[in-house]
Amino acid sequence: IEVDPHKVDINVHPSKMEVKFADEQSIYRIVISVVRKALGGNDITPTVEFQRQTNDFSSLRHSAIPRFYSDLQPKQSSSLDFAKQNQSATFSNEEIPFDLNSKLDQIFSKTPDNEIVLPVDTQTQFQHGTRDIEAQDGKAIWQLHNKYILTQIRSGLMIIDQHVAHERILYERALTRMNNAVPSSQQLLFPQTIQLGAGDYTLTKDLLPFLNSIGFETKLFGKNTIVLEGVPPEVKAGTEANILQDILDEFKNNQLRVKLDARDNIAKSFSCKAAIKAGERLSETEMRSLIDQLFGTSMPYVCPHGRPVLIKLSLAELDRRFFRT
Repeated sequence: IEVDPHKVDINVHPSKMEVKFADEQSIYRIVISVVRKALGGNDITPTVEFQRQTNDFSSLRHSAIPRFYSDLQPKQSSSLDFAKQNQSATFSNEEIPFDLNSKLDQIFSKTPDNEIVLPVDTQTQFQHGTRDIEAQDGKAIWQLHNKYILTQIRSGLMIIDQHVAHERILYERALTRMNNAVPSSQQLLFPQTIQLGAGDYTLTKDLLPFLNSIGFETKLFGKNTIVLEGVPPEVKAGTEANILQDILDEFKNNQLRVKLDARDNIAKSFSCKAAIKAGERLSETEMRSLIDQLFGTSMPYVCPHGRPVLIKLSLAELDRRFFRT
């Protein structure tokens, strides 16, 4: 990047480890554009790979594996006494040292007729990556521990973190609202009066244009008090005041850790606090909708804070782990 020296201040850091640009936003947008273009031509979805061991089961004790057979002495048997033997079968109470869900059969026994429809070519820059993660026709979708969404893709299995996926969706939605100056707000039946600390009240006053632009219809009431009349539609009923306070806290934390402009910080703070949380149970419809919206974003692979949104477990890796290759 070549910049006019007169537009760069090199005296902001005693050791010259940091400089300040006269037009920081333009530089920021240029860097973002270049990095996004570079990443767009590659599949940046993390792939799970396990280090192969020569003897994967050498450490397992024989007694640690449940025995699903009858404890009977070897003897001659016929088909006539099989039922009697089966009734007297006993099973080991010892647990295998893995977390096996006893309801797996219930989960995998149903295959919905619906299918996941993922846009393969949502953005030109992600054409290569999304081609592989297009879900297969008629395949089911599952929620694991109310935290991860699992579904079959062309190359194997795709696992999505539901919180950071929703975070990416809300982040881009907030930026769009601020860029277009078209807030989306849901009016509260009863406006809420919120008492803030002096510092948070001053911060809210400074951030009022950004808060209003993403859907928080907020008015200053004086004496460190604000009135909340509307919220973005993504905010759940009964959580309005808590979400707003959480956004202010997250905004302050972000300012301490990284230097963000107020607009980007608000979008990140809102998306983090209003997103679906780990532990929330989702219906099949909600999971499919979340995936569709995720692949409608410009960067579906990472959340606004840089964490991976999804990973792939390849069929080849599964075959290798089961010694099929």
